[in-house]
Amino acid sequence: MRGGKSGPAIKQGSSEGSLLVEKIVSKAMPPAQPKLTDKEIALIRSWIDKGMAGPGAAAELVTDHDILPIFLMRCVICHGKRKQEGGLDLRTQASRLKGGKSGPALVPGKPEDSLLLKRITSGEMPPSKFLIAACVRMIIDSSSSI
Repeated sequence: MRGGKSGPAIKQGSSEGSLLVEKIVSKAMPPAQPKLTDKEIALIRSWIDKGMAGPGAAAELVTDHDILPIFLMRCVICHGKRKQEGGLDLRTQASRLKGGKSGPALVPGKPEDSLLLKRITSGEMPPSKFLIAACVRMIIDSSSSI
């Protein structure tokens, strides 16, 4: 990040503004053969553009935009505006971090400590009876629009 005589090598979040990318695209770097492939350059660009996630981090950043539809479809029946089982509301990031009676639903940077992920991976959540009911409703709704 600090770079050298020419300044910062990487501008976090902007591969276009990063000297490193300029040098590898122009084939000035690495100085020896073999040069980086287009696929390797694209991977470096993506890594910089996504904030340079470190070791153990997800390859792609996941946002509320990715997760909220899942929560709305599967979770807010029990953990939403009208009903908050265990004192948990999953509609906003703030409420997920606050959690419910069992503590925070999410622990940023520590998925292994996140109760939400533990309960989903163990099969405790969402309850199967609600999944079956939701699937039946979806099938009925989609067939009635045909």
